[in-house]
Amino acid sequence: MAGASSRGGGDVAAAALRRCTATAIHSGADPAWSSRLTRPRERDGMVVVYGDARRRLERRATDGAPAVLRRSTAEEEEETRKKVTGGNGEKGEREWRVNVPVVGGHAGITIVPLFSQAVPKANLADEDIKAPTKRTQDGGTKVVQAKAGKGSATLSMAYAGALFADACLKDLNGVPDVVECSFVQSSITELPFFASKVKLGKNGVEEVLELGPMSDFEKQGLESLILELKSSIEKGIKFGNQ
Repeated sequence: MAGASSRGGGDVAAAALRRCTATAIHSGADPAWSSRLTRPRERDGMVVVYGDARRRLERRATDGAPAVLRRSTAEEEEETRKKVTGGNGEKGEREWRVNVPVVGGHAGITIVPLFSQAVPKANLADEDIKAPTKRTQDGGTKVVQAKAGKGSATLSMAYAGALFADACLKDLNGVPDVVECSFVQSSITELPFFASKVKLGKNGVEEVLELGPMSDFEKQGLESLILELKSSIEKGIKFGNQ
Protein backbone atom coordinates (compact mmCIF):
# COMPACT_ATOMS: atom_id res chain seq x y z
CA MET A 1 0.00 0.00 0.00
CA ALA A 2 1.17 3.54 -0.64
CA GLY A 3 0.11 7.06 0.15
CA ALA A 4 -0.65 9.63 -2.52
CA SER A 5 -2.46 12.93 -2.83
CA SER A 6 -5.01 13.83 -5.46
CA ARG A 7 -3.64 17.38 -5.61
CA GLY A 8 -1.05 17.77 -8.34
CA GLY A 9 1.86 15.38 -8.83
CA GLY A 10 -0.16 13.13 -11.10
CA ASP A 11 2.88 11.22 -12.36
CA VAL A 12 4.18 10.71 -8.82
CA ALA A 13 0.79 9.50 -7.57
CA ALA A 14 0.38 7.13 -10.51
CA ALA A 15 3.87 5.69 -9.97
CA ALA A 16 3.22 5.22 -6.24
CA LEU A 17 -0.07 3.46 -6.82
CA ARG A 18 0.74 1.43 -9.94
CA ARG A 19 2.28 -1.58 -8.19
CA CYS A 20 -0.03 -1.62 -5.18
CA THR A 21 -2.11 -4.70 -4.55
CA ALA A 22 -4.72 -2.67 -2.70
CA THR A 23 -5.37 1.06 -2.63
CA ALA A 24 -7.28 2.52 0.31
CA ILE A 25 -8.74 5.87 -0.67
CA HIS A 26 -9.91 7.92 2.27
CA SER A 27 -12.18 10.65 0.92
CA GLY A 28 -11.48 13.91 2.63
CA ALA A 29 -10.69 17.58 2.39
CA ASP A 30 -9.21 20.27 4.58
CA PRO A 31 -10.85 19.56 7.97
CA ALA A 32 -11.05 23.23 8.87
CA TRP A 33 -12.98 23.87 5.66
CA SER A 34 -15.28 20.85 5.84
CA SER A 35 -16.12 21.40 9.51
CA ARG A 36 -17.54 24.83 8.69
CA LEU A 37 -20.06 23.35 6.27
CA THR A 38 -23.20 23.02 8.34
CA ARG A 39 -26.14 23.76 6.06
CA PRO A 40 -27.48 21.03 3.73
CA ARG A 41 -26.51 22.86 0.55
CA GLU A 42 -23.01 23.43 1.85
CA ARG A 43 -22.71 19.77 2.79
CA ASP A 44 -23.84 18.83 -0.72
CA GLY A 45 -20.71 20.57 -1.98
CA MET A 46 -18.61 18.00 -0.13
CA VAL A 47 -19.93 15.29 -2.46
CA VAL A 48 -18.32 17.10 -5.39
CA VAL A 49 -15.02 17.78 -3.60
CA TYR A 50 -14.64 14.28 -2.14
CA GLY A 51 -15.97 12.55 -5.23
CA ASP A 52 -13.63 14.38 -7.57
CA ALA A 53 -10.61 13.60 -5.40
CA ARG A 54 -11.53 9.93 -5.24
CA ARG A 55 -12.20 9.74 -8.97
CA ARG A 56 -8.76 11.14 -9.82
CA LEU A 57 -6.97 8.79 -7.45
CA GLU A 58 -8.88 5.78 -8.76
CA ARG A 59 -7.84 6.63 -12.30
CA ARG A 60 -4.21 6.85 -11.24
CA ALA A 61 -4.47 3.61 -9.29
CA THR A 62 -5.67 1.73 -12.36
CA ASP A 63 -3.27 3.41 -14.81
CA GLY A 64 -1.13 0.56 -16.09
CA ALA A 65 -2.56 -1.90 -13.56
CA PRO A 66 -6.13 -2.77 -14.58
CA ALA A 67 -6.23 -5.72 -12.17
CA VAL A 68 -5.60 -3.57 -9.11
CA LEU A 69 -8.09 -4.15 -6.33
CA ARG A 70 -9.40 -0.80 -5.14
CA ARG A 71 -10.79 -0.37 -1.66
CA SER A 72 -12.10 2.92 -0.37
CA THR A 73 -13.03 4.24 3.01
CA ALA A 74 -15.18 7.31 3.49
CA GLU A 75 -16.63 9.36 6.27
CA GLU A 76 -19.50 6.95 6.89
CA GLU A 77 -17.08 4.30 8.13
CA GLU A 78 -16.15 6.52 11.04
CA GLU A 79 -19.47 5.51 12.57
CA THR A 80 -18.70 1.79 12.60
CA ARG A 81 -16.23 2.33 15.44
CA LYS A 82 -17.98 4.86 17.67
CA LYS A 83 -17.68 4.63 21.43
CA VAL A 84 -20.43 2.63 23.05
CA THR A 85 -19.52 3.22 26.67
CA GLY A 86 -22.78 5.07 27.09
CA GLY A 87 -24.54 1.82 26.28
CA ASN A 88 -22.17 -0.70 27.75
CA GLY A 89 -19.66 1.05 30.00
CA GLU A 90 -21.87 0.72 33.04
CA LYS A 91 -22.30 -2.96 32.22
CA GLY A 92 -18.64 -3.60 32.92
CA GLU A 93 -17.36 -3.95 29.35
CA ARG A 94 -14.42 -1.90 28.13
CA GLU A 95 -15.33 -0.03 24.96
CA TRP A 96 -12.63 -1.65 22.79
CA ARG A 97 -13.98 -5.09 23.58
CA VAL A 98 -17.47 -4.27 22.33
CA ASN A 99 -18.51 -4.70 18.70
CA VAL A 100 -21.70 -2.95 17.60
CA PRO A 101 -22.69 -3.11 13.89
CA VAL A 102 -23.75 0.28 12.52
CA VAL A 103 -26.02 0.30 9.47
CA GLY A 104 -27.65 2.85 7.18
CA GLY A 105 -25.68 5.93 6.17
CA HIS A 106 -23.07 8.27 7.59
CA ALA A 107 -24.87 11.33 8.96
CA GLY A 108 -27.48 12.09 11.60
CA ILE A 109 -30.53 9.88 11.68
CA THR A 110 -29.22 7.74 8.81
CA ILE A 111 -26.79 6.21 11.34
CA VAL A 112 -28.41 3.27 13.14
CA PRO A 113 -26.23 1.38 15.64
CA LEU A 114 -27.65 -2.08 16.33
CA PHE A 115 -27.01 -2.34 20.06
CA SER A 116 -29.29 -5.38 20.18
CA GLN A 117 -26.59 -7.22 18.18
CA ALA A 118 -23.68 -6.07 20.36
CA VAL A 119 -20.94 -8.59 21.06
CA PRO A 120 -20.79 -9.35 23.92
CA LYS A 121 -24.54 -9.11 24.29
CA ALA A 122 -25.63 -5.90 26.00
CA ASN A 123 -29.12 -6.92 27.20
CA LEU A 124 -30.38 -3.35 26.94
CA ALA A 125 -34.03 -2.34 26.79
CA ASP A 126 -35.16 0.10 24.07
CA GLU A 127 -35.26 2.90 26.62
CA ASP A 128 -31.62 2.24 27.47
CA ILE A 129 -30.63 2.23 23.79
CA LYS A 130 -32.05 5.66 22.93
CA ALA A 131 -29.32 7.74 24.58
CA PRO A 132 -26.27 5.88 23.17
CA THR A 133 -27.95 5.81 19.75
CA LYS A 134 -28.26 9.60 19.78
CA ARG A 135 -24.71 9.85 21.07
CA THR A 136 -23.45 7.76 18.17
CA GLN A 137 -25.40 9.77 15.60
CA ASP A 138 -24.05 13.06 16.94
CA GLY A 139 -20.51 11.85 17.64
CA GLY A 140 -18.88 13.63 14.72
CA THR A 141 -20.84 16.83 15.33
CA LYS A 142 -19.70 16.99 18.95
CA VAL A 143 -16.07 16.72 17.90
CA VAL A 144 -16.52 19.55 15.39
CA GLN A 145 -18.11 21.69 18.08
CA ALA A 146 -15.32 20.90 20.55
CA LYS A 147 -12.70 21.91 17.97
CA ALA A 148 -14.56 25.20 17.42
CA GLY A 149 -14.41 25.07 13.64
CA LYS A 150 -10.76 24.01 13.48
CA GLY A 151 -11.33 20.44 12.39
CA SER A 152 -13.59 17.40 12.34
CA ALA A 153 -13.54 13.84 13.72
CA THR A 154 -10.37 13.01 11.82
CA LEU A 155 -8.95 10.57 14.38
CA SER A 156 -12.15 8.52 14.37
CA MET A 157 -12.06 8.39 10.58
CA ALA A 158 -8.38 7.46 10.54
CA TYR A 159 -8.96 4.67 13.06
CA ALA A 160 -11.92 3.31 11.12
CA GLY A 161 -9.97 3.52 7.88
CA ALA A 162 -7.01 1.67 9.38
CA LEU A 163 -9.25 -1.12 10.68
CA PHE A 164 -11.00 -1.46 7.33
CA ALA A 165 -7.70 -1.48 5.43
CA ASP A 166 -6.43 -4.18 7.81
CA ALA A 167 -9.56 -6.22 7.12
CA CYS A 168 -8.96 -5.89 3.37
CA LEU A 169 -5.37 -7.08 3.73
CA LYS A 170 -6.56 -10.06 5.76
CA ASP A 171 -8.99 -11.17 3.07
CA LEU A 172 -6.37 -10.66 0.35
CA ASN A 173 -4.13 -13.01 2.33
CA GLY A 174 -6.83 -15.67 2.47
CA VAL A 175 -8.06 -15.16 6.02
CA PRO A 176 -11.61 -16.62 6.01
CA ASP A 177 -14.82 -15.03 7.25
CA VAL A 178 -13.64 -11.41 7.44
CA VAL A 179 -16.74 -9.32 8.21
CA GLU A 180 -16.93 -5.52 8.37
CA CYS A 181 -19.62 -2.87 7.99
CA SER A 182 -19.43 -1.09 4.64
CA PHE A 183 -21.61 1.18 2.50
CA VAL A 184 -22.20 -0.85 -0.66
CA GLN A 185 -24.69 -1.51 -3.41
CA SER A 186 -27.16 -4.04 -2.07
CA SER A 187 -30.73 -5.28 -2.10
CA ILE A 188 -31.27 -5.93 1.61
CA THR A 189 -33.44 -2.78 1.82
CA GLU A 190 -35.45 -0.76 -0.67
CA LEU A 191 -32.46 1.55 -1.13
CA PRO A 192 -29.86 0.78 -3.84
CA PHE A 193 -26.96 1.49 -1.47
CA PHE A 194 -26.80 0.76 2.24
CA ALA A 195 -24.22 0.31 4.99
CA SER A 196 -24.36 -3.12 6.60
CA LYS A 197 -22.23 -6.13 7.43
CA VAL A 198 -20.41 -7.58 4.43
CA LYS A 199 -18.21 -10.63 4.07
CA LEU A 200 -14.91 -9.78 2.39
CA GLY A 201 -12.82 -12.03 0.19
CA LYS A 202 -9.96 -11.88 -2.31
CA ASN A 203 -12.26 -10.32 -4.91
CA GLY A 204 -13.78 -7.74 -2.61
CA VAL A 205 -17.28 -8.05 -1.18
CA GLU A 206 -18.29 -11.68 -1.47
CA GLU A 207 -21.61 -11.42 0.34
CA VAL A 208 -23.85 -8.69 1.73
CA LEU A 209 -25.20 -10.12 4.95
CA GLU A 210 -28.79 -9.73 6.11
CA LEU A 211 -29.55 -7.14 8.78
CA GLY A 212 -30.53 -9.81 11.29
CA PRO A 213 -32.87 -9.49 14.29
CA MET A 214 -33.47 -5.95 15.55
CA SER A 215 -35.34 -4.34 18.41
CA ASP A 216 -38.50 -2.33 17.73
CA PHE A 217 -36.55 0.88 18.35
CA GLU A 218 -33.93 -0.07 15.76
CA LYS A 219 -36.62 -1.00 13.23
CA GLN A 220 -38.17 2.44 13.71
CA GLY A 221 -34.76 3.98 13.13
CA LEU A 222 -34.44 2.15 9.81
CA GLU A 223 -37.84 3.39 8.70
CA SER A 224 -36.96 6.96 9.65
CA LEU A 225 -33.73 7.10 7.65
CA ILE A 226 -35.16 6.05 4.27
CA LEU A 227 -36.05 9.47 2.82
CA GLU A 228 -32.89 11.26 3.95
CA LEU A 229 -30.54 8.50 2.85
CA LYS A 230 -32.39 8.12 -0.45
CA SER A 231 -31.82 11.81 -1.16
CA SER A 232 -28.10 11.51 -0.40
CA ILE A 233 -27.80 8.45 -2.65
CA GLU A 234 -29.54 10.23 -5.52
CA LYS A 235 -27.11 13.15 -5.25
CA GLY A 236 -24.17 10.74 -5.29
CA ILE A 237 -25.48 8.89 -8.34
CA LYS A 238 -26.07 12.19 -10.14
CA PHE A 239 -22.48 13.23 -9.48
CA GLY A 240 -21.17 9.84 -10.60
CA ASN A 241 -23.02 10.13 -13.92
CA GLN A 242 -21.60 13.56 -14.72
